[in-house]
Amino acid sequence: MGVFGIGTNVKRIDSGIIRGKTYPIACMAWYAPGRPPCPLLFKFEGEDGILQTITGVKINCTDYKCYDGEQVNEYKCDAVLGGIRYGFKLIFYIMDNRWVMIV
Repeated sequence: MGVFGIGTNVKRIDSGIIRGKTYPIACMAWYAPGRPPCPLLFKFEGEDGILQTITGVKINCTDYKCYDGEQVNEYKCDAVLGGIRYGFKLIFYIMDNRWVMIV
């Protein structure tokens, strides 16, 4: 395979930096063997200091990415709050076992 250099410089593609406002969250997720975690609900502290709980998270798509050399699972999600639908991303850092929300 390496006759013409094909496959010699293959490495994990970095997606760059995360853009948007980042909130650390506490996430309740479903973990199944051999599958990525599936977020069910999460809590975060808003800018006003009030703890908010988000339920009914609808996952639109899941992607495996690498931000700043760290492997993550990225979930593009929607949730309805007060009759308004909001779009956001949930990111699960695999090695650190932590969740963040990107708005």
